[in-house]
Amino acid sequence: MFKYIKWEMKSLFKHYTKLLMIIGIILLLMLIMPFRSENAINMGALFAFILLIFALFIGMFLFGTKKVIDTFKKPTFMLESMIAFPPYKILLAKYFLAFILNIVCVILLFICFFIIIWRLDSFPNAIEFILKAFSISNIVDVLPAMFDLFIVSIFFTSSVTCFFVLIKSWFPTAKGISIIAVVMWYICMIFLSSIVAAFALNGWIYRLFIIGISALFYYFTVLLIENKLEVY
Repeated sequence: MFKYIKWEMKSLFKHYTKLLMIIGIILLLMLIMPFRSENAINMGALFAFILLIFALFIGMFLFGTKKVIDTFKKPTFMLESMIAFPPYKILLAKYFLAFILNIVCVILLFICFFIIIWRLDSFPNAIEFILKAFSISNIVDVLPAMFDLFIVSIFFTSSVTCFFVLIKSWFPTAKGISIIAVVMWYICMIFLSSIVAAFALNGWIYRLFIIGISALFYYFTVLLIENKLEVY
């Protein structure tokens, strides 16, 4: 499975090398160019920087999940790597890849915000404010938040993928599958939220509940892949 993840990462890096270079150039320009200058180059760079922030904000929720869903739009998705892995391993690998892609977006978004803070000459005060706001006093306090980010990312990817594959298995050639899947996913999230509220789940009980539901979505997705989707 880890060989498959490594293969996927190399493939993604090849496809997105130019995009990463463009992002790096935009970030570099924001570091060296004055914010308040009104020349055309600076205004263009600032506009690109604002667009980048919006794109990264959306990407940290959707980018990884979209890459997983795009896989199932091709009938040969299980053969795309030419590696003989069973569906459950490939799907699990793709979930971890989705998390990695989302984390990359999160890191780049934080870099954008830190550039803004740095350029506004309030970096030390801003860092202190962030630490107090999230009750962070040492590195140990960061670990639960990172774990929560991980399980939420996996839950989102596993749930959306499950509904997409379900609709795909029912209507393999229909258009608008994504919209139907989103509606079904939203209804399911309302139901799950009512369960959380009814039983007042919080802390580690809530985390275990999310992990368990994610595992169920993963299990049903594997069953659908093996029994309903045509692979050739």
